[in-house]
Amino acid sequence: MTPSATASTLARAAQAPVPHPAAGGGRDDEINLAEYFDILVDRKWLVAGVTALGVALGVAYALLATPVYQSNLLIQVEDTAPDAKGFLGDATSLFEVKTPATGEIQIIRSRMVLGNAVDATRLYIDARPRYLPIVGEWLARRSHDLSTPGFLGMDGYVSGSEDIEVDRFDVPADMEDVKPFTVTALGEGRYQLSHDDLRQPLTGTVGQPLAFAGDADTGPISLLISRLDGRPGAEFTVARASRLATIENLQKRLQLGEQGKQSNVITATLEDSDRARLTTTLNAIGAAYVRQNVERKAAEAEKTIGFLDSQLPEFRKQVEASEDLYTRFRNKNGTIALDEEAKGVLGQTVELQTKLLEAQQERRVLAAKYTDINPRVRTIDGQIAAINREIGALNTRVSKLPTIEQDALRLERDVRVNNELYKSLLNSSLQLRLVKEGKVGNVRLLDRAVPPKIPVKPQKPLIVALGGVLGLLAGVALAIVRSLFMGGIR
Repeated sequence: MTPSATASTLARAAQAPVPHPAAGGGRDDEINLAEYFDILVDRKWLVAGVTALGVALGVAYALLATPVYQSNLLIQVEDTAPDAKGFLGDATSLFEVKTPATGEIQIIRSRMVLGNAVDATRLYIDARPRYLPIVGEWLARRSHDLSTPGFLGMDGYVSGSEDIEVDRFDVPADMEDVKPFTVTALGEGRYQLSHDDLRQPLTGTVGQPLAFAGDADTGPISLLISRLDGRPGAEFTVARASRLATIENLQKRLQLGEQGKQSNVITATLEDSDRARLTTTLNAIGAAYVRQNVERKAAEAEKTIGFLDSQLPEFRKQVEASEDLYTRFRNKNGTIALDEEAKGVLGQTVELQTKLLEAQQERRVLAAKYTDINPRVRTIDGQIAAINREIGALNTRVSKLPTIEQDALRLERDVRVNNELYKSLLNSSLQLRLVKEGKVGNVRLLDRAVPPKIPVKPQKPLIVALGGVLGLLAGVALAIVRSLFMGGIR
């Protein structure tokens, strides 16, 4: 090759485009959307089948899942203000302190209230038929007859209208919150109680207490079954939870809130798979809350009654002493005719002195329950100071009257004030006795819980739709994975 030809060849080689490995390799590694679409079209039946399976599983779960119901009750916290007036304006107001709804909510959620509801409903006892796995409970919800116990060699399982009611079930503490006992129907109102910790089964009769004194392995057991519907061989499970664990579980499940802003109406909401147990539990909570409110008011009324009764003899003596002094004054000086100004001053003085004594008495009652920095005590102190200033101004006017008129005005004032206060004291004592004996609190149930008809869970349309979406995603993923492993993507 001549030198000129060689140079020409090198020039053409230099001008030729140089391939970039990255660009060519990227095309081999990337999969565009069109290729994905081709995969889904090629394997459309696989995607459709998996999607249908997801929908079917969603339908199965929606049908077989245990329905959960919700119910609620409404409680009103009343700001009472009776019309009857007497000592301290209204003696019952001494213990009717308006409590915010948040405070009442905490009272409802307390172990005191919920514990009483748990005891009343025996919520710590869980007794139910032993249903067939998966489909047993679903079949039972649609059955009106007793089933034949057993299925595919599984003795004792039921799927009909079997039912059991347990009024009492006491076990040792170490057997609470553990594996449940098994109750087997024997027929003719008899049953057998068995457990892994029992050396041998116990036999009892429906409607009669079953008492087991215990042995070396197990403590005493007491059981009372009031109802047992099932054919011979049907099995039921009976579990005993501890009282504290049951209360804590109820505290977590119970939803409480104020309906509206500053409405003083509290909503208590609960969910349960058993409609009867749901309404019974809620109504028991409401009854326990109202009862403790009544008992608290009655106890506070009794304490105030005791205080007022201790003051009555002293006030009676003051009435008698003031009347005696006024009588002796009139016997000595005759009847003193007061002019219009003096009569006006007398009326104002009597009114202010009565208010002062009532406020001072209320201050004593409040001091027995609250400290000096309590807002109610401070309010009374402010009222007393204001009344004293007004009385001081009136005393200045009285000091300008003749001495004989001053004495007559003072004595008549004492008689009228002491009589008014004594009558008010008697009236207030009567009011408080009525509160105590009437057994009326400042809360009431507006709406009791009623058995719901429609469950809130599971939400069947949502579950079926979710099953379809998950099935579609699983089908698409499976189609792509199969194509990758089988070389379907080029």
